[in-house]
Amino acid sequence: MKKIRILLTALAVPFCLSAVSALPAGALEAATHEEYLEQRAALTEFPDPDASYTTLSQDGLTFRLYDEYAVLAECTDRTVTEVTIPEEVGGLPVSGSTGTPFGYCRSLTAITLPDTFEHFDWLDLCCTTVKALGSTEEPVPTVASVRVSDTNPHFREEDGILYSKDGSVLIGCPPALELRELALPEEVRTIGDYAFATNLTLERAVIPESVAHIHNAAFAFCPALEYAELPSGMTAVTGELFYGCTALSEVVWRGRITTIGYGAFDQCTALTDFVIPDSVTRIGQYAFEEAGCTRTQDGVQYVGAWAVGSDSDVQRAVLPEGTLGIADMAFFGRTSVTELDIPHSVQYPGYLTYAALLSEQTGIIRCRSHVLPENMLAAGRNATDIYLYDPACEIFDSEKTLPAQYRYTAPASSEDPFALPETVTGDIVIHGYPGSTAQAYAAQYGRPFEPIAYLAGDVNGDEAVRLTDAVALQKWLVRCPSSSLFLGQAADVCADGRLDVRDLTVLKQMLLQ
Repeated sequence: MKKIRILLTALAVPFCLSAVSALPAGALEAATHEEYLEQRAALTEFPDPDASYTTLSQDGLTFRLYDEYAVLAECTDRTVTEVTIPEEVGGLPVSGSTGTPFGYCRSLTAITLPDTFEHFDWLDLCCTTVKALGSTEEPVPTVASVRVSDTNPHFREEDGILYSKDGSVLIGCPPALELRELALPEEVRTIGDYAFATNLTLERAVIPESVAHIHNAAFAFCPALEYAELPSGMTAVTGELFYGCTALSEVVWRGRITTIGYGAFDQCTALTDFVIPDSVTRIGQYAFEEAGCTRTQDGVQYVGAWAVGSDSDVQRAVLPEGTLGIADMAFFGRTSVTELDIPHSVQYPGYLTYAALLSEQTGIIRCRSHVLPENMLAAGRNATDIYLYDPACEIFDSEKTLPAQYRYTAPASSEDPFALPETVTGDIVIHGYPGSTAQAYAAQYGRPFEPIAYLAGDVNGDEAVRLTDAVALQKWLVRCPSSSLFLGQAADVCADGRLDVRDLTVLKQMLLQ
């Protein structure tokens, strides 16, 4: 489970929070979950999780003492209202914090950082809302001030907000600071991860043009935020940027957005009028989970022409022609799916579109898209058959692009319901037209292949002859702009090796009959 989903639900959902390693402030700027995991793995953890330490407590604070520095681990005085972190304990400089040291300090309003304090996670430092599992309390953020001295070599404070010393990075805004609109200094170039997370009063976030980078979850769970305007230099909405902003109703783009990150508008229930820009080519998982603009049709969730998710019990997911893209992991783990049908119109298929590794169902995948990227279907190992209808489909050249075997998980036996279910595997069969890239792929990697017979008149490859086929052929014959024939061979209904008006005439006669 992603960290932000654990921490930010503290206001409403009881949970236990274990200590997590502190991260340098403003460290993560990722739009996809894979990027987030890569960036997080590349960070140097502080403190070193493998280093040995001793524990020292003084003045209601508990520290870990390492060889060269000390780290704040916990505040044991849960009634404290203000805390001044010392520069030194046990003869060692206090260099940072780990976990959520003030998580249970319900009355804490102000924290003063020493000049030696450099390594911390902003959200963890200001969090006072940790709840024990089963607790019925409803804590709210209380920290209104994080102070530093004028001599601090790392940070500076301005109007209650913490910045890097040169002012180029906005580290964070205390969640209980009474702030309604942003008014940022011109030198700000970066807004750090979680910078405004859980702020109780922020209503308008107009990001100035000087800002080139907005890191992950920067405005997550701001309950009063209604309006956001993003700068022209921003091309990707980072992960969980507005997660849990239930009052957000309007988002204005000043730039050309190509990616909407994972969980970016998750739980934005007031966001009913939302238009995905034409420039977008990728949407992360859960980007519009329970957002007001999401509509559901036959178990599939859509925002505009994008399939952005699916219901947990969806069985037959047939996306309509006109669907432009599929969000990452839109059907991931949907163990009830027996058929997934992807239309020719899909230009932007998502990462791990379909995966159901522990399913009691075996599924069929029908892909009509012209492109099949590396990780679109790689985890769909409970599919017994994969149909590729575009003869010229651009299949990523890797044996992992299409799984070689299917996995079927049988129900547990009545004699021993707790026993691990038996898994039966078999070869996945690839279906395609003779001479297609699907056949070439199967031959290259030694996969079972079964040819699909051309259906005369099935111009759009939907396995039926309909009026839409005649319309497509007519547009192609009159050279209508942007017209194309998905299956040109099927359009040759006269079987004379050429396409002309006679084929259209015969096709219309077929439809009348």
